Order: sequence, then structure tokens, then C-alpha cells
Amino acid sequence: MMNRQRPQRGELAPLIDADLECAIAHGSSTDSLSSMASEACDEDYFEFLPPEIILKIMSFLDVVSLCRCAQVSKSWKTLALDGSNWKHVALFNFQVVVTDEIVEGLAQRCLGFLRVLNLDGCRSVKNQAIMLLAKRCNLIEELTLKGCSEVSDRAIKYVCQNCPSLRLLDVSEGPVITDQGCGFIGNGQHTLRHLYMSWCNDVTSAGFQRVFSGCRNLQTVNLMGCSQVDDVVLKTIGTRCPQLQRLNVACCIAVTNRGVADLTNGCHALECLCLSQCGNISNRSLRAIGRNCPRLRTLEVAECTHLGDDGFITLSENCHNLTHMDLEECSLITDATLRAFAANCPRLEQLTLSYCHQITNEGIAVFADSSCAAAHVHVLELDNCPHLTDECLDSFADMGSLVRVELYDCHQISQQAVERLQGERRDVVVHIYFPPAVLPETSATGRRRRCRCCRCVIL
Repeated sequence: MMNRQRPQRGELAPLIDADLECAIAHGSSTDSLSSMASEACDEDYFEFLPPEIILKIMSFLDVVSLCRCAQVSKSWKTLALDGSNWKHVALFNFQVVVTDEIVEGLAQRCLGFLRVLNLDGCRSVKNQAIMLLAKRCNLIEELTLKGCSEVSDRAIKYVCQNCPSLRLLDVSEGPVITDQGCGFIGNGQHTLRHLYMSWCNDVTSAGFQRVFSGCRNLQTVNLMGCSQVDDVVLKTIGTRCPQLQRLNVACCIAVTNRGVADLTNGCHALECLCLSQCGNISNRSLRAIGRNCPRLRTLEVAECTHLGDDGFITLSENCHNLTHMDLEECSLITDATLRAFAANCPRLEQLTLSYCHQITNEGIAVFADSSCAAAHVHVLELDNCPHLTDECLDSFADMGSLVRVELYDCHQISQQAVERLQGERRDVVVHIYFPPAVLPETSATGRRRRCRCCRCVIL
């Protein structure tokens, strides 16, 4: 028998109300637990097992399955709703019906067992419920409040003061976080490893600086769409967060070459960097990344229209671990960039060159003939590259790992060439659109067609 103390059912409020329990229990198409429950009703083999063994079995079940078990019998309900089974709770699929009362009941039942809670999109949840959760479930390690528009700095304060083990915090797209909330995060969350704050537009540059001055062990940061992230914020990250591996500052229009240089001077462990729609950066940023980030694996610079061949050549010569690159609308690059990738990026798996108008068949042929293209590249996106013709499709036949090609709006590629490629490589999916053939015009003496609704003549 196990000696650990666990909350007794009689001492706790219900985890969820009857309506939500039924919604969860019957809201999934999975029927494995239904058959288990049906069999148990005929002959309950579980009654011969000690509770600790049953709890261990139930610990492998998801939320839906646990709620189904809770409807089998009183004894099953006691065990299924035991706090030890609710260490990881994701309520995204039930966001419409998740209210403060449900979160408070969850907190009262789970207590110190809860480690991961995902409330993504639960817009009815307010500060009071999160504050109670932070007090009762103070060992929580991952908390997702994305889209919780009724949550504000007040709740963040309680989370930061009461949850010393928090490793992941997501306050993206909804919670009303200001500089005050950033101060709470920076002062109290030294264990934080992953922080998601995308589209937090009420936070100023000073607020972000407070966060990164205090959270020095961050490995993942998402600041996508935060309009007040600037070069000073990137410098603070570079100075204070040397362990950073993943950073997303897409759509942060105030970022310039200076900020990228300061960031990469301190964050040499970067593996994933997204700078898409940072329109003020140029080749200087690519040279700084290549010089300081040799571990880089993913680079996204879509719609950074000032980037050209010189920057990407320098980047490829220093970052040999690149696997994913998004260069959409980097319209200055030419076949020279493709030749550099072919020579220097042996691990490349996915490459996006959509709207790179200067790419030609020759560049594609050189790239396709490289060792990386033959062994690793599985996705190639070439939408709206007007110089590509049927000739480039011949190059794809020898790319052994290729599984998908995007060719929308490549008007010089014919349907016959695509069909020929698909005949040779049935494992390759080609996405392309061919307009339907123009229907012949009806003669003037032909029968007039009338609208079925108003009977007017259709010309």
C-alpha cells in the first residue's frame, strides 16, 4: 500500500459540474473507454485491485477518458477524479463551457498534483479563478492563458508570487498584460524557461526590458506582433539571456540591424530565429547571424525585402546546420543564393522561395543536384516564381526525399509537365492551379437563359 497523502474526495469541491462532465465525456468520438465501462458494469474486475493500482492505470488516461470513467460508478468516480490523475489538463477543446467555477473546482481538487494547465481560448475565465489556482496549485510548471481576454496583471501577480516552479507561461493574444505585469514576471520567475507574449501591444519597451532583466534562464521567447519591441529589447535579451535557443520577433517593425547584432552577440546558442516582416533589416543582420550563431537550424525572414545574395552567402558559409529556411518575398536574391545553399547547407530539409522573382531554372537545377537536395529536402515552395518553366520540373525527379512542391502562379509551367513528374514520382505532391479552359461563346441566336429567382435574362 502507498503511504503518500492525497486529498480526500469529501474534503474537496467537485472538479467539474455535471454539464461539463457530460460534455467532456461524450464530446469525443473515442469509444475505447465506453466499451471498458460497459464491460465493467457486467463484471467489475477492478474491485479486486487495490486503489493504488487503479490510480496508476488511470494516470495514463486523458481528460475525456477520465470523465467517462467517472460516470461508471461511485467508486470509479472517486478514483477517476483523484487529483493525482489530473497532473496534465488541457481544456482547449471545451473552451466555450469553461468558466471560473470549473477552474476553481479544478484547483480545489488537484491541489499540489497539477503540473500543466492549458486554458487556451477560455475567454470566460477571469482573474479570480487564476488567483485561486495559483494559491492552491502552487507546484504548477506550465500555464497557458493564451486568448484569456478577461485575465490581467492582477492574476499574473498571483501566479508569479505563488508558483516558484513555473517553467512555461503563455499570455499571448488576449490577457491584458501591461508593464506592471511584466514587472511581476521579471521579479519572480527565475525558473522560467519558455515565455510566450505574442501580440501584447500594451507592453512598452521598458516593460519587456524588465522581463528579460529578471528571467535570465529563458530558452524560448515569442514576441510576435509586439509593436513596441525594439532594438533596446533585443539588446537586453542578448545581454541577459545567454541560454536562449528560440526567438520569434516576427512583425516587430521597430527591429533594425543594430538590434539583431546586439542580440546575436550574446545569444550564441540560438537554433531558431524568426524575423519575418521586420522590414528594416538588411544583409548586415544576416552577416551578424552567420558570425555569431553557428547552431542555427531554422531562419524565417519572409517579407524582409532588403535581404540579398551577399547576406545569404555569408550566412550559409557559417551556419551549416540549417534545416528550415523561409525566404518568401526576399525578392533581391538570385540563383547565387541557391548555389550557396547547395554548397554549404548539407542538412537543409525545407526551403521557401515563394515570390523570389529572380530565381530561374538554372538555380533550381544546381540546388536539386546537391547532396542535401537528394538526401534531405522534402518541401520546396516556389509559388509565384515567374521565370520557372517545365525544365525545372525535370530537376525534381532526382530529389529522393522530396514529398511536396508548391508551384502556384508559376504560369510558365504546363499541366503536361506536372503530370509527367507525378507519373515518375507518385510520392511527390505538387500543388499548382491551372485555370479552366475558356468556354466557347454562345451564338447570338441561341436560347436565352433566365435567372430562376427573378426570371431576368442572363447575358
